[in-house]
Amino acid sequence: MKMSSPRIMQQKRSSKSSNSSRVSMTTSTAEENLIESKLFSWMRLFRFASLLCRAE
Repeated sequence: MKMSSPRIMQQKRSSKSSNSSRVSMTTSTAEENLIESKLFSWMRLFRFASLLCRAE
């Protein structure tokens, strides 16, 4: 049990940090970067939508 628990934590941590640019980080900062990346993608979507509206 003691040997398997840190391995599971590493898998969860790597799956979260894979969405962000940096890999070796703590879970809290990885979640923050994930939220920031989501916000950034939403901002790009809104900009793209506004550009489409202006083109029409």
